[in-house]
This record gives sequence, structure tokens and C-alpha cells, in this order.
Amino acid sequence: RYAFLENAARQVGAQRIATAHTADDNAETLLLHLVRGAGLQGLTGIPPRRGAVVRPLLNVTRREIEEYCADINRLKEQIQTSREQIGELREESRKAEKDGGIDAEFSEVPPACDGAAEEPKPETEEPKAGETPEEPKEDAPKAE
Repeated sequence: RYAFLENAARQVGAQRIATAHTADDNAETLLLHLVRGAGLQGLTGIPPRRGAVVRPLLNVTRREIEEYCADINRLKEQIQTSREQIGELREESRKAEKDGGIDAEFSEVPPACDGAAEEPKPETEEPKAGETPEEPKEDAPKAE
């Protein structure tokens, strides 16, 4: 297998070969070596790097990789749903524009929104019992 990968790497000009060995593979290799009666050198498991071969996933379990892939697929599904919804909104917008413009659809302001864009009026403090309200200052515009 490695001879094939090294040959393919040479053909495409790759300087590294990354394998997908996981922590599970490493544990399995370690147990296999132990059962075979390997010495201390054989009990080291899979090396993270040997020559051009690198194993970036040795610290990750197969389950973690499967969960990550499932999350990516869920994310892809959410992105696709969002794109479909955006596409539908675009089509509705184009149709409304073709039928007389988007403004025609929103020309009437719903009563609940009437005046919503106005600036809020400043609140004045109510005079306390026995006090008289303050007179507006000369600079301030008088309320009509």
C-alpha cells in the first residue's frame, strides 16, 4: 500500500502522504503487536510520521470523525434549506416587481406601524405634590 502511495505522490509532485489512521487504529495496532509478542519497540503503535507519510488524525477517534461528518452534513442541509428559502424570496420579489413594483405591495402602511418611524418624545417629569411645573426655557421651542 505505501509503495503505491509513494509512487502516486511522485507522479503528482506531492511531498507528503496523509493517511486517515485514527486513535482506534493505533489502539488496534498496539493490541495486535502485544498479542504477537512484540517487544517494547512494537508496543509504540503507529508513528505520527515516517518519512513522507503523516498521520494527522492519530489523536482523533473514529466516532469523533463520524460525528464531525454528521455535523457537516447537517450544516450542508441547513445551508441548502436557507438557499432554497432565499431563492423563493427572490422569485417573490421579482414577481412583485414585474406586477407593478415592490412599492405597490407595500404602499399602504399598516395602522400598527403608522408613526413608528417618528422620533420618541422626551419624557418630562411630573411635578411633585405642591410644586408647580417648570416653565419652558426661552431657547426651547414651545409645544403647540
